[in-house]
Amino acid sequence: MAFSRRGLLAKILGLGIAGAIGFEGHALATPKAALPKVSPPDHDLNTFFHVTQFGARGDGHHDDTQPIQDALDQAARVHGTILIPQGTFMVRTLTIPSYVGIQGVGMGQTVLKLIAGSRHDLLKTQAFDTLTGTNSINGVAGVTLANLTLDGNRDHNPAGWGLRRYGYRWVIENVEIRHMATGGIYTEYGVATKRTADGDMMEDSWMDVRVHDNSGPGIINHGPHDSRVVNLLVYANQGHGLVVEYQPAQFNGAGMILTNYHAYWNTGVGLYCQGTVFGSMVEAESNAEGGILLATPGCVLTGLLVYANGTANNTKASGLIVGTPQTAAGDGYFSGQIQGNSQEQVKIVQDSGNNVADLALKAWVPGSSLWSGTPNGSSAWRMNGTKI
Repeated sequence: MAFSRRGLLAKILGLGIAGAIGFEGHALATPKAALPKVSPPDHDLNTFFHVTQFGARGDGHHDDTQPIQDALDQAARVHGTILIPQGTFMVRTLTIPSYVGIQGVGMGQTVLKLIAGSRHDLLKTQAFDTLTGTNSINGVAGVTLANLTLDGNRDHNPAGWGLRRYGYRWVIENVEIRHMATGGIYTEYGVATKRTADGDMMEDSWMDVRVHDNSGPGIINHGPHDSRVVNLLVYANQGHGLVVEYQPAQFNGAGMILTNYHAYWNTGVGLYCQGTVFGSMVEAESNAEGGILLATPGCVLTGLLVYANGTANNTKASGLIVGTPQTAAGDGYFSGQIQGNSQEQVKIVQDSGNNVADLALKAWVPGSSLWSGTPNGSSAWRMNGTKI
């Protein structure tokens, strides 16, 4: 049974809300306007390199790879920032060094687009292939990526991520990643905590990021751990929306602080937690395999709105899935509304104990149910005000 997203949201909230909830980028009117301010962690704000001075055209036809790469390399020498005006800049893989800023004028206004037949990632950090999987404390650090769109041109490229990096302490702000053939973002860093010479730490800071319509997962986060993410919109990806994972002695994406997250129309689950996530205002709807899957202890998710998963494409999907056949989930706290999912609203597969939940459940899709599974005796699950 299929439902429209507008109708579902109106049913749940009792409001005539038009369109999907999202986060709109604010593009500047002209390329000559002042660039929006961001907060570069390590850059000299007085050192800017305009890519047109290096020969980039941004006309949607010419290959601008080398001019933009030259600007990046020059900026890296002085911890500077490259400025990319309004336009569509056709590129092959751009290699990102440490301590640079990459700044456009707005989502959909500054577009970096993969050239047809590139078959590679759009942005990739230096030494990624040698660092990934090594648990190294090294990596590309201190990068700011702001006010632009990354477009994978997937109809003409069989492979490629929008951003693939091994590194830490990035600022990503007002960025859109779309139409990639492999996936939107893959990010990784080692398990260890690293402090810089000036005492700063390794966590990322992301704000107003949207990742959509990629032929693979939206985001795979393997680090750095304890990063802060605000206003993240992930939809219509062919895989999970957001994957947060931790593997001992390999990588660590755990400890993510996630605020205002919305995932929908993904062919996997909206949020897959194999590393801890501390989330507030988390919305997962109309994903094919489920809303949220917890495959690790210690997650805290409040302000949940999980609904209509499995209804858009008539699949069997639960709202909140606790544990897997291989891994148990415990020591968590969950609150909010879960309703209108095509199977169970809450599915307890393995509860390892000490979970606390206060959830409002409604099963109004034919054939669905409120919950299934057996809670651990040390957990306190309250469904519609009643402990189960």
